[in-house]
Amino acid sequence: EDVRKLCLSMRRSAKDERVLLHYAGHGVPRPTANGEIWVFNRNYTQYIPLAVYDLHAWLGSPSVLVIDSSAAGVIVEAFAALLRHQSAHSATGTLDEIGGAV
Repeated sequence: EDVRKLCLSMRRSAKDERVLLHYAGHGVPRPTANGEIWVFNRNYTQYIPLAVYDLHAWLGSPSVLVIDSSAAGVIVEAFAALLRHQSAHSATGTLDEIGGAV
């Protein structure tokens, strides 16, 4: 919930400008095959999976998400799948949004 609030607050503050979120995931479990990264709960006592799809929705556009973790390619693949899905269902979605990282 705190991550969602932070992302929505950054988007509101940025208005039409780009939002940058840097995820430093070293020392936490690797991203899941379902495209989830790990964040701490409010008390910092356990990890909670967070879907990159949710981050994408909360950050809005334009935004940049830097994934600095082991197996970050899993997250890039999850974003590429999301964008392919959006592109197939929208006339404006493109894979260029991920900066050519595919």
